[in-house]
Amino acid sequence: MITPKGLVKPKEAAAYLGVSISTLLRLTYKGEIASVKVGTKPRSPRRYRIADLEAYIAAHTKQVNPQSGTNACQGRMTND
Repeated sequence: MITPKGLVKPKEAAAYLGVSISTLLRLTYKGEIASVKVGTKPRSPRRYRIADLEAYIAAHTKQVNPQSGTNACQGRMTND
């Protein structure tokens, strides 16, 4: 559930990205995905902005260039 401030819990953020919670946390601690710490204690929970998750997706999406003339099948040997 998205909170009024647009924040989601780690479980929801992981599902949004299609990764496990441990992968999400690893990416967070590496600084690849931004998070918001809710509270002042060292073990306070973290929340994620949908916009930050979208930014991560955009930054890690490979674009296919149809002009390059390359595809996944090139370089494979066939028995024709």
